Amino acid sequence: SKSVYQAIKKKPLLGEAVAEILREAISNAIKHGEATEIEVDAKISHNLIVLSILNNGRAPVNRAGNGFGSKLYAELTHTWSLDRVEDGRTKFSATIFIA
Repeated sequence: SKSVYQAIKKKPLLGEAVAEILREAISNAIKHGEATEIEVDAKISHNLIVLSILNNGRAPVNRAGNGFGSKLYAELTHTWSLDRVEDGRTKFSATIFIA
């Protein structure tokens, strides 16, 4: 969204964090879930960037493990989750403080 673009343009480190989170989440959807369709949404709410990535891949096996992605998300996000949603897709969600 335009508001997210403006926020990360003003704060390059925030932009790098968002890019790393998106890169890892999309990579995991393809590599581990074998996703062929991925939707990304980003918006700002209450001084947070809210990321949502939906994909048509397999259900997640390890939602909060000790892999590289989990460690990256724990370090760069305020909150994150990985769930299967009602329509059968997998959803990665994360919030990142706009400092």
